Order: sequence, then structure tokens, then C-alpha cells
Amino acid sequence: MSDAGTGELVYWWSPRGDERVFDLAAWPEEATQLVRSMLEASEVPHRFEGGELIVASDQREETQELLDEVVAASRPTLEEDEDRVEYELSDWPPGEVAVLESALEEAGVVREWTEEGDLLVYAVDEERVDSLFDELGLRGPDDGTVALDGEELTELLNSLYLGADKLSRDPADPDAVIGFAAAAERVGDIAVPIGFDDDDWKRLQEDAVGLRGVLADADATDDDEAVSERARAVREHLRPWL
Repeated sequence: MSDAGTGELVYWWSPRGDERVFDLAAWPEEATQLVRSMLEASEVPHRFEGGELIVASDQREETQELLDEVVAASRPTLEEDEDRVEYELSDWPPGEVAVLESALEEAGVVREWTEEGDLLVYAVDEERVDSLFDELGLRGPDDGTVALDGEELTELLNSLYLGADKLSRDPADPDAVIGFAAAAERVGDIAVPIGFDDDDWKRLQEDAVGLRGVLADADATDDDEAVSERARAVREHLRPWL
């Protein structure tokens, strides 16, 4: 398919038994011919039925890679005589670059990526692109912390919440102490996840790591009520994210 708003090519695929069907019905003839040539050059068995490209299931990924090349070539490019701004992102985490690319696409920002992995946009779009970095909470090159997201992040926060909840009710629960301490140690090393507020995340880390320190310190002066109160604070920090 072709996006009517940008002229960029898009496609969808669906399974059909042992085959995979790519809908290219809306693609212009020259783009379809290019796909044919690339598939033949790569010796990928295929056939066309009207506007549908059909390949074996084990050829799906290779076919998608070829289609993605054609899609990338269809994207608008920057005019040479227009002022441009370059963002040096070659050493940024791939996950953050992917999030940024998706946001730029959704915002309709015309852009190019250099072979080194840097981003080029029109100067008139600089303010809009800058705002995306802030909105998405992108942090940049590795600062020694660990990037975590998806199911791994959810599981970690659930473990931390469960431990804090148990400690808020029974500060002497040995299983809760062990479980919470292990989760708190990991949380302390996690970079601010994309979409999370920096200050809220750092406050959670401070409270979780602080409580872990109290639990591990045999000479700590915090009584059971103080530990319960600390645990409740951690639990309440986590509620909006679970």
C-alpha cells in the first residue's frame, strides 16, 4: 500500500497455510517491478497473484528485508538547498533510536539517516524534533545503567511491589526481605525507562535502595514501624506503573 499523506510505500502481510501473502495492490508498477527484480536476484521463490506477493513461510523475513529496502527508498529526502540540522545519534542505544524513528514517522517529520547513523532534519523542524526527545524521555549513550523495558521491566516492578507490600504488613517476613532486596538491587541499576518521569523514577530508586540498605544493616536503628512505612512509600511509588 501507499500512504496517501506522504507517498511512502507501506505493506501488510498475512499467513495462508505454509505461505505468507504480502498485499502490494496499492503500490505503483515501478515499485512492484523493483521488488520482482530484487527477489529474482536474491533467488527467493515467489509468485504474484494480482497485487499480492506470495512466498513460502520460511522466506518471510528475507522478503520483508527486501520490501523494507524499497520502502526506505520511497521516503521523501531532504532538499540540498534547504537548511538542515544534524543530530549525532550513532552511539545511541538502538532501542531509543527505534522509538525516535517511530515518533518522527508519526509526526510526519521529513528526515534522512546517514550511513554513520546520524539524523538529518530540516532546520525548521528542529524545535519539533527537540520536543520529541523530551517527550519520549530519550537519554542517549550508555551511562553505565541498564536499559530495561517490556515484560522484563514489568516483572521486576511486580517483584518489587510484591516485596514492598509484604514488608508493609510484616517487616520480619524473611521471604519478603530476600525478594525485596534482590529486586531493589536490580532497580538501582536500571536507567529511567522510556515514558517514565525522571524524578519519579529516581525517587523510587532512592526509596527502594534505601530500604534495602536498612534491611541489610544489622545495626540499623529503624524499628518495624519505620520499615513498614518505608515499604509503603515504595509500594505507593509503584502503583501508577502497574
